[in-house]
Amino acid sequence: MNNLINKVTFRSKNSILFVILVGFLLSLILILFNFDFSINEYLKNVKEKNIDWRSVLVDTDDLNNIEKFKSIDHVTQVTDINFFIYGFFIDKSQNITLYALNENELNNLEIVNGNKNVQGNNLICPKKFKTVGSTFSRNFKRIRYTASRDEEILDERDETFYISANYDSKKIMLDGVTCFTSLENLERIARYTDYNEDVNYSLSTINIIVDNIKNIDYVKEELKKMGFDSYDKVEIDYNGLKNLEIIFIVVLCFMLIMVYIAISLHLKRNVESKKKEILLYKSIGFTNKNIFIIYGYEYLIVFVFSILFAYLINLLETFAISNILIRTEYFELLNYKMNIYSMLIIIPIGFILIVLFSLNKIRKVVKGAIYDN
Repeated sequence: MNNLINKVTFRSKNSILFVILVGFLLSLILILFNFDFSINEYLKNVKEKNIDWRSVLVDTDDLNNIEKFKSIDHVTQVTDINFFIYGFFIDKSQNITLYALNENELNNLEIVNGNKNVQGNNLICPKKFKTVGSTFSRNFKRIRYTASRDEEILDERDETFYISANYDSKKIMLDGVTCFTSLENLERIARYTDYNEDVNYSLSTINIIVDNIKNIDYVKEELKKMGFDSYDKVEIDYNGLKNLEIIFIVVLCFMLIMVYIAISLHLKRNVESKKKEILLYKSIGFTNKNIFIIYGYEYLIVFVFSILFAYLINLLETFAISNILIRTEYFELLNYKMNIYSMLIIIPIGFILIVLFSLNKIRKVVKGAIYDN
């Protein structure tokens, strides 16, 4: 009977086309699961590693409160936000964001080469931007607007910046080009570009960095005891995440229906030939058990080849998608890859749809063939 099984499995082009079609549809389901796992992994990593996700903001009109905030447990840095972050263009297409870090945060920063020197105009930048030892220049102007809204240049000068170290953007989950400098250097640049060098803001927002996102609630509670309202620097869009999960479920159901339809159409086209085969098997003494074993092996082999084909297609798709995402600014931190869990999940899905569903159809054909006879 083994020779018979081998002969009937891929005896027609329909069976081969069926494997290709189902394998392709299963590969699309794999992509869907890969994206879901990748997005969840991205959210987990960005919460744990991105400096903004472990920061809280407090509005205050008294900068002396900064010293109070520093005394709270788990707080690693407290800075007036006006002198914590500063962005500028070095050309028409390249935007640089400067973050000011104190010694505590610099010690925690993981670099891939160079040294953590942020004195003067030394910067720690992502390795995708410029390598250690590179330089770039920027012209800064102090501008005042006249009553007619015309620009009046009060002063200008060129600044040359030096790359002292590089970091891996994915390890600290920062996109774009973000470079780190000292608190003193960023304040100097920010004050120079303001038309009033001795500016004092009437209301300041204090940026408080916490050592771990798990301690955010504790710090906010301590601030509340001091009489200050605080809010997360990064607000989580739970509605957006919920909508994303709904879209995932809808698309998944659609793909499962497509696989179901593909199997149904394949079986429907072959039902008459199946009836003739079953009657032939019955005429030469095959029992129902023998017939089910034959078709069980046939669809089991179809299932195995469909899964392997799906893995092969998904491997090629993963390579293409990951390379496209790496070159896309908004998705460069999304580590899209073949996920072991999605590869395991697709096995029972494929087995149920291909083997069990097909055998159920064959069971009905067997009954029909016997009844018609």
